[in-house]
Amino acid sequence: NTVLSDDPLLTCRLEGGHNPLRIVCDSRLRIPLESQLVQTAHEVPLLIACTVDDADKKRQLEELGCEVVRFTQSEDQVDLRQVLQELGRREIDSVLIEGGPTLLGAAFDAGVVQAVCCYIAPKLFGGSDAPSPIGGRGVSTPGQSIKLKNSTITMFGEDIAIEGEVE
Repeated sequence: NTVLSDDPLLTCRLEGGHNPLRIVCDSRLRIPLESQLVQTAHEVPLLIACTVDDADKKRQLEELGCEVVRFTQSEDQVDLRQVLQELGRREIDSVLIEGGPTLLGAAFDAGVVQAVCCYIAPKLFGGSDAPSPIGGRGVSTPGQSIKLKNSTITMFGEDIAIEGEVE
């Protein structure tokens, strides 16, 4: 959904920085052919993880430079454990997840999150329909919450970054 709503590039913005392999978890292969990710796939590699067998869309994406890999489904989504196993076979040992509540919730539900870096801006949103930053199954009580250890807090102007390892 982040790709559909934000049309991100997911590239490094630091001068002299390195662009990593960009990975999109797109269970139903809904990524638009005209998205920035697809349109830049020849310059910056893009792997699209899906669960559907859509040969026509796969062919179109591959012609534009994307790599499309089909994985089995886990709770109506790409099985993130399988994606990480595939990345391990490619000798990729670090993944930065920059996604919305659905992907973040799935990552926590799958138990694949080792560290968190959370940015907080001094802006408050509310309302009964306001989205949570993390979806997924969630917890029923504060005692069941995911706890961070070795946490640090850093200020960037008025913004706050909280970093820590998942216990």
